[in-house]
Amino acid sequence: MKPQKMLGVKQDGYAEPITIKEKQRRYGTTVDGVISKPSLMIKERQRRLNNGKL
Repeated sequence: MKPQKMLGVKQDGYAEPITIKEKQRRYGTTVDGVISKPSLMIKERQRRLNNGKL
């Protein structure tokens, strides 16, 4: 399944702020629509990948 479809947002293949916000909600991080450096969303995604729980 495509990530945007799974998140319930418009499927256009671009990581727009609405897609990023939905991922942030899903991972329980600050919802601002921006991938910061460093990014808590990316860290949480990596943690889940490492634990086999994405």
